[in-house]
Amino acid sequence: MGLRKHRIEAPADAALPSNPSDWHDIRCRLITPLYGGGVQAATVDETMPIRISALRGQLRFWWRLLAAHKWHLPDLRRAEFQLWGGMGSDDTEASASLVFLRVRNVRDIHKVPYTDYADNRNAPLAYVFFPADNDKDTDVSHDVLREGLHFTLQLRFATIANETQRQQVIESLRWWANFGGLGARNRRGTGAVQVEQADSLPSLLNPVTKKEAEEASCCLTLRQNSNNNPVAAWKQAITRLRDFRQKAGLGRNPPGKEAGNKKPAGRSRWPEADAVRRLSEQHAAMHAPEHLAGNVFPRGMFGMPIIFHFVGRGEPADHQLQPQGKERLPSPLILRPYHDGNGQWLPAALLLPHDGLYDMKVDLNEQGQGNNKQKYTVPLWQKGLAATVTPLNGDDDPLHAFLHYFAAP
Repeated sequence: MGLRKHRIEAPADAALPSNPSDWHDIRCRLITPLYGGGVQAATVDETMPIRISALRGQLRFWWRLLAAHKWHLPDLRRAEFQLWGGMGSDDTEASASLVFLRVRNVRDIHKVPYTDYADNRNAPLAYVFFPADNDKDTDVSHDVLREGLHFTLQLRFATIANETQRQQVIESLRWWANFGGLGARNRRGTGAVQVEQADSLPSLLNPVTKKEAEEASCCLTLRQNSNNNPVAAWKQAITRLRDFRQKAGLGRNPPGKEAGNKKPAGRSRWPEADAVRRLSEQHAAMHAPEHLAGNVFPRGMFGMPIIFHFVGRGEPADHQLQPQGKERLPSPLILRPYHDGNGQWLPAALLLPHDGLYDMKVDLNEQGQGNNKQKYTVPLWQKGLAATVTPLNGDDDPLHAFLHYFAAP
């Protein structure tokens, strides 16, 4: 099926059908492999690869982002319950959703080993598929659904939904189609979807622009090396993040005497490893903590938890970094292929609002057996330390530092 030409200028949607019970057909194509998405975590379900409950959760996320940062709705919780439904609480009544969704005509389902995309552990997509990369873990799937899956998403509004609510849902769908996805790891680009046809909702085919992203307190950065293949564009985006965090000469020292000229890179230029060594008071003879930034964990801003695994005699046990009082922090950085509206795909990075991260405290928990495991509460990051962290290139915001690197030639 040929791709329909996308228009850059986003006109208002055509008038919604006079009969509000009519279904809108939105024809979609999977453009990057899907990982997980089944009832069992991190497991592919060929019989039901797209779950409506998960898709509805995605749309609610994008609605909340837009409601808070673009539409500036005064009572977000009440507005969300009125539109999307909810069980209710002390300050909100239980209500049914005004939005009905269903999936039809799912076809071209092809499950393959994830190694089709990460055929060695140094490949960029092994960085994305790390849960599947652990071949000893029998609790997760080691397969993905190949890109090219097609399905029709059908949308219908309840009769009492007003025009403002309908347009909010349509705009949330458009942001999901540009930056969301299906299954697990979609903030790193897996399960990305393109809307190929939406005759009654034509604005869904228009890319979200940089200006629109700014209006929602987001930052959209594109690399200009375009490609007609979305997977190739996605791999370029992931490679930039992997290199920023761990490439020799950028995220790590080049190999030298400390590596015996055998390892691909030397010590990390990020402070986390030395912070764990300093806090635990354990380190190998050749790896005394020396990083000048101190006990901070800037890479945690890219998402948590993070497990720090050390190899070598005298080094610390494994430690896990997570937000204080919580299990995880979803990454505010989304990487994926972006359709420019003219048939080309660009590597894209969307940075979501993240001001609260600067004041965040995090817990560093020692892993392993026993009852005397240590726990440390430390700051995630502190402004004024950028000069001590080489990859940041002087930028006090690690996430914006990455965007600058992402866009560079």
